[in-house]
Amino acid sequence: MIDVTRRALTRFGFDFFCFNTFPNRGQRFEDVTIAIHVPPEWLRIYNEREYVRIDPSIRHCRQMVRPFRWSDAPYDPEREPEVLPFLKGSADFALTNGFWFPIPGRHGTVGGVWMGGPKAAVVERDLPLLHLIALSAFELLRRPPGVPIPLTPREREVLSWAAQGKSAWETGEILGIAKRTVDEHVQTASRKLNAVNRTQAVVAALRERFISV
Repeated sequence: MIDVTRRALTRFGFDFFCFNTFPNRGQRFEDVTIAIHVPPEWLRIYNEREYVRIDPSIRHCRQMVRPFRWSDAPYDPEREPEVLPFLKGSADFALTNGFWFPIPGRHGTVGGVWMGGPKAAVVERDLPLLHLIALSAFELLRRPPGVPIPLTPREREVLSWAAQGKSAWETGEILGIAKRTVDEHVQTASRKLNAVNRTQAVVAALRERFISV
């Protein structure tokens, strides 16, 4: 799966990536890393100096639901002077050009996927696709597909149309049912698939091969 992810991201100029949840008190970065491909020397430095404790992008990702540029993560240089060596090290290894993609959970953002590299060139319209790739790969890497949970034919239909970019209202018009009914089917399918929103439900349904596009 890591090789597949690497090939997919290379299309967008990303040489490096990291999939991780957020560390709790007492946890180190390696305890929450799911998959990572960065320069080995930088990973050694990052772990030895415990940069995860001061990394502004990790802190910002906890609070976000939409993708953001690595360089947009805020910090206060006067109150956080320890961040400066981290930023310099990141620049030395050409890791400052990248994006974070937050991973939502039932009680907020539970992790993130970082993609970066000196050759990365992403336009705004690419972000939804990359976020979908991040969500799908995160789930596959964190939890391999288990025993499928049956979806009803109608639940498969509404998720199939959602995968094609149709809104709940548009899906209702296509299927001849009310928007509220579409929303109810999506919510039921989401619970079965352990998804927190429609996008995650679509990703899970595609992964389990309940639907196709």
